[in-house]
Amino acid sequence: MVTEKKHYENIELGITFDYPSNWVEITDESIKNSGADVLMHSDSVIFGFKRVNVKINSEGPIEMAIEKVLKDTIYLGETVLEESKLDKYPIRNGRSGTVIVKRWYDDENIVIHERTFIINDKKDLCFITLFEQDQQNTKSIDSVNVQNQVEEIFESFRFL
Repeated sequence: MVTEKKHYENIELGITFDYPSNWVEITDESIKNSGADVLMHSDSVIFGFKRVNVKINSEGPIEMAIEKVLKDTIYLGETVLEESKLDKYPIRNGRSGTVIVKRWYDDENIVIHERTFIINDKKDLCFITLFEQDQQNTKSIDSVNVQNQVEEIFESFRFL
């Protein structure tokens, strides 16, 4: 099944990627409240990019730096569902690491967060991406299809 795509490009952030045409880019004040630079959603899925300033020691292994950044993204009250995985989403001209956590917002609302840290080969441009799926509202969502959409975003991702 071929899904129509929209194209996102931001020269100021230095990124470009394609995303499903049924996802909506959030451009109002709520994007500032979320702390993201780029934020999109569809039904109960949220996907966003936030540029981060991380000093990477050029002498140490990049894998160790990625692991440390991912550990720093785990908040108190979150449970790690999948330990960090290097290059789950291969990035052209860069590297990535992904961790999956579960967070309870109240007794009934469980949210799964997949956070991916991406860094370019020059080690001067870094982003944390967030893929969030509300487990309470996912009865009608095809999780495999959603995961494929996220993979397609990363496959099309480019540092400018």
